[in-house]
Amino acid sequence: MKKTLVFENTYFSLFVFFLYDENWKNYDYLLWGNRFDHDFVKHLSTYVNVLEQSYQSIPRLITKSSHSLSKYYSDKVKLRRIINKYDACIGNVREINDPFTSVDRVQIDDGTGTHLELVNGPKKKSSFFAFFSFREGVKISRTSKFILTKQFESHSDYRKKCEFINIRDEWNKKTESDKKELLNIFGVSYEDFSYINNSSSILFTQPLSENRSDYSELDKINGYKHLINMHGIKEKDIIIKPHPAEKTDYSHYFPNATIIKSNFPAELIALLDVKLDKVLSVTTTAGECFKGNCNLVYYAKGADFFNFPESVANRLNSMDL
Repeated sequence: MKKTLVFENTYFSLFVFFLYDENWKNYDYLLWGNRFDHDFVKHLSTYVNVLEQSYQSIPRLITKSSHSLSKYYSDKVKLRRIINKYDACIGNVREINDPFTSVDRVQIDDGTGTHLELVNGPKKKSSFFAFFSFREGVKISRTSKFILTKQFESHSDYRKKCEFINIRDEWNKKTESDKKELLNIFGVSYEDFSYINNSSSILFTQPLSENRSDYSELDKINGYKHLINMHGIKEKDIIIKPHPAEKTDYSHYFPNATIIKSNFPAELIALLDVKLDKVLSVTTTAGECFKGNCNLVYYAKGADFFNFPESVANRLNSMDL
């Protein structure tokens, strides 16, 4: 068996990987980024071998070059040394982004970012800039396979590399013991959602203001309030699942809503056969799983009432959801 590293930064793609590969316990794991926390790293370590470097890679894998150029290069070299110890790397491998690694790469679906690049073709950077910053001119160019959870027509450069899986089908193949283990990993149980009924609706939020300095939290909140109101949903009937990378305190803005924890894959709610009235979001990939479990899945995309910068609105509106 190839020596394999699982390289992950989202609960969603980690869950997809567990569904996809029945040998998931046999690999090493490097968790990174601002969606995981140290408690989850410690918890996952009771199931698999999680590299100690994960603790240093949360909340940020690579220091921004604008903050410290020397630390940026040091972090890139440290990551390269780890990656090059393995024959294969699977997970959010587009973020390895280093031309000096030779490891075989398999990308697990990480949501709309990868989807856009696969549909529209590669985002190219200056080869001069890329070389001297230890980055790749095209981030997904060296990926040998893409494991995706939604069917779409990809760019001709990547079409033969795409493999599509159905999350619900893969979940249903699991034994009850396997399902219980996966639920335990993410700290979720059937009872957690027993209060949800057909009159409940859920809003999946995203780190829209956290990811951009030119977009405010107030615009984000006003957008979500408009989205809820336009569907005639009472605040007491809305359930809000924040994104793990968000800092917004939704209980402050929606005091009568139910705010649930952020640190688990939203798809588990649907897979536990929870029935809802409406599922609302801007673009979240979680909505796909709820089709058949609710009356409406609605994507706002770049709607005017969110007051997005024009470039953001255009990108969101171009998505095929």
